[in-house]
Amino acid sequence: MTLKKLAIGAVAALGIVAAPTQASAQIDNKMIQQIAIMLLAEKLGIDSGGILGALGGSTGADIFGMAPAIAMQQYAPTYTPQQIYQLRQTMPWDQVATRVGIPQDRYVVLRNSGNLDPNSVWRNTYQTKFGLNQSQVNRLREMGFNWEQIGRTAVIAREAGVSIFNVAARYQQWHNWNTVAQHYKVSNSTVSRRVASWRQNRAVPTTWQVERISPTWRNEVVRPTTWRAQPIKKTYSTTKSHPSSNGKKLGHYKNKAKGKAKGHGKH
Repeated sequence: MTLKKLAIGAVAALGIVAAPTQASAQIDNKMIQQIAIMLLAEKLGIDSGGILGALGGSTGADIFGMAPAIAMQQYAPTYTPQQIYQLRQTMPWDQVATRVGIPQDRYVVLRNSGNLDPNSVWRNTYQTKFGLNQSQVNRLREMGFNWEQIGRTAVIAREAGVSIFNVAARYQQWHNWNTVAQHYKVSNSTVSRRVASWRQNRAVPTTWQVERISPTWRNEVVRPTTWRAQPIKKTYSTTKSHPSSNGKKLGHYKNKAKGKAKGHGKH
């Protein structure tokens, strides 16, 4: 038996999962940001395209830090999320609201919604969209995961059909998201198909359970059933129709082309 086989046997006996040597499968930061943007847009009821312009720039903030400013900007359309974000760096939210002209009653509604607290925004979003409960989110936070990392962990777990804590444990072991993605054979290409499907159907799935479920998301895409255009019925008679003795509706109009009058109109 070779030394290589002995080493592999020892690793297996100890229950250690060796890190994959290739990193062809990965989920980059851009993809995670894109998913977060779609989730936030769905939560706030706004178009995701409007959020893209609020990121980057001089603030350097990502979607996870910019979320409260984007939420407030819906009440102060003359200001940009970047401007609101910069004001928040020097004053509390109630003063920011006053500065941008938001009435007190509307500010109270916004504050009570929890959308001015990034922790509340992403906790509620992940619990709703990834099927996590409060204790699971708390456990991940206690493990040191930020909101971007929790989102990445949930996406990989969902695609691979494994527990979110299995994915979290692999990251703590290897400290490399590309390695974790390679281990579970999850890549940008597989996840991007899901994102494209959400965009096409104009809805984000609401059943993203991540605890040991089927790896396919096909059945969870919300497909609209009432968006089909209904044919418009054209009526050429301006008089009300009345049922006749034979059950048909009668109408009258002149046929100018033939110069003859007909006793039945089209209905």
